[in-house]
Amino acid sequence: KENRKVIKGVLELLNGEGYGGGASRFVRVEHKGAKACCQVFKDAPLLALTLSPKDMEDIPPSLNDRLLKVGKEWFRDLAVVDAHNSINEVSELAEPELKLLFNAGKLALEKASKEPKRPFKFGKAEIRLDYGPDAGFGYGGATIFLIQVNGQLVSYITLDGNNMKSGLREKILSKLREVGVADGEVMTTDSHVVNGRVPAKLGYYPIGEKVKEEELVGKIVGGVKAALNDLEDAEVAFNSGEVRVKVLGHGSFQNLVNLIYKFSQSILGSFIFTAALSETILLLALNAL
Repeated sequence: KENRKVIKGVLELLNGEGYGGGASRFVRVEHKGAKACCQVFKDAPLLALTLSPKDMEDIPPSLNDRLLKVGKEWFRDLAVVDAHNSINEVSELAEPELKLLFNAGKLALEKASKEPKRPFKFGKAEIRLDYGPDAGFGYGGATIFLIQVNGQLVSYITLDGNNMKSGLREKILSKLREVGVADGEVMTTDSHVVNGRVPAKLGYYPIGEKVKEEELVGKIVGGVKAALNDLEDAEVAFNSGEVRVKVLGHGSFQNLVNLIYKFSQSILGSFIFTAALSETILLLALNAL
């Protein structure tokens, strides 16, 4: 029911905006380890953020809100993307890191606002990656978008999984430059279908940790080549809105975790008590003998 609400809302937004306009060239800003890439489509930019190859977990909504507020100094609206593409150890983003990401994002938005919009070409491809959830891959495989503006070819690659092995993003982008892709971003869906299935230190395997990197990168390069063959003139539409749905929020999730923890502790306590009681009975029986 809640999913249907979201689908209905998206379809309504698609019907409410006309296609047209152009796109800017892709711009990138690196600020003390924080990276932001930005490209404007019609009158709204797509902004992606990462700390890769440093560890990076979820960007909080508060940072998204701050960047939305800043971005509207130059644009009608914008989309902020948490690339979620580098992890080795679980670590929550601290305030200094959030500040770096904010500054990188702001600089990228300002830089993109000065770029003229031109006609562009768009190509896409989908890749099946049959490694499975136990290896850290969801069922969505990989989606590849190519954008070409004024001779500049860039890629947006989305892999279905929960985060990515640190350093893999850089290897993919480096390999893509060999086939003519100037820049781009590699992102994950943050899917949790891979979680809790394997005895890994993170509770799952990040993309790239359990498979041969060269093989995976080769499949992505093959997908990029397929998207190149699909490249054609395109127009763009952008719209935004809100859909009210019921979700398992942070508070409810924490309550569920606490309940499971208390239950496991009670089971463990019962087991210890039973084991101790059995040992006492055994000793009494031996003494009686």
